[in-house]
Amino acid sequence: MRNCFVLGMCLLLSSYLLGQNLLLETYGGFNRTNYKDEERSGNQDFYTYGARVAGGLAHIQIGAELERSLTGAEFNLQEGNRREIYRSDYAGAFLRVKLSSLPAHRFGLVLKAGAGFYDTEVELQFPDNPSLNIQGSYPEKALGYHFGIGISSPLYRTILWSLTYQFNGLKRESLDLGGTPLPAYDANHHSLQLGLSVNLVFGEARRRADEWLAPRKKR
Repeated sequence: MRNCFVLGMCLLLSSYLLGQNLLLETYGGFNRTNYKDEERSGNQDFYTYGARVAGGLAHIQIGAELERSLTGAEFNLQEGNRREIYRSDYAGAFLRVKLSSLPAHRFGLVLKAGAGFYDTEVELQFPDNPSLNIQGSYPEKALGYHFGIGISSPLYRTILWSLTYQFNGLKRESLDLGGTPLPAYDANHHSLQLGLSVNLVFGEARRRADEWLAPRKKR
């Protein structure tokens, strides 16, 4: 995670120094699993929250993002005799494109793609024998990717809200947790994210924005 964070900060710094826009965003996510494993194929819902910072040109920014689990994805196995709960934290870098005539101020279509590392904890619960309950983490962080599409629209000046669909893909390796073997599988999930952002504008982008906002200030 440290290497991913350093890379994201380097990308952000370079884009900020050369760019015209700085994006600060926080969001909440409703997620649904799409695990490629027979026992865990049922769609389970869980919630996340996170933050992003990105810089660059008016329509294209690169940046870093962090995401935390608010609730876990829960699976009941062996006819309810075993319960598995997965919680993952994520850190990575991303590329963001907004298609709009004035991205920091107007409605537009947002395209996003990124990659980073998932740090996953798993909890095993045995309702009939709670003394066997155990919690642990995967020893290696899993490299994952995502891509998404959404909309962004202004609330006031450079404060915008956004709604984004995002597909998240990662390969979860096998794990032996307290003598219980967990298989390897693709732990993909879908996400619907509602965000709130502040968009700071500099240089030529700021000049264009001032020209657009000037007639409205006089009304």
